[in-house]
Amino acid sequence: MNKDLFWTSENATTLSILRTGKGLDVFQVARMANLSVQHVNELESLEPLAERSYFYSPEIKAQMGHRLLALLQK
Repeated sequence: MNKDLFWTSENATTLSILRTGKGLDVFQVARMANLSVQHVNELESLEPLAERSYFYSPEIKAQMGHRLLALLQK
């Protein structure tokens, strides 16, 4: 299976570390990626949201999360 189909707690931790390492707040990162603050907060959350997600599907969440990681690694 392709690892890009899933968003893991390790991905969430990496995203948070990259964001804070660049001195960016959640709002700035959301605007860079054309996401909402809720999207970024969900991507950085270590707790899976079972009740409600701001993404249409887990696949979209993973895809957007991996794109955001790539954006912050530049």
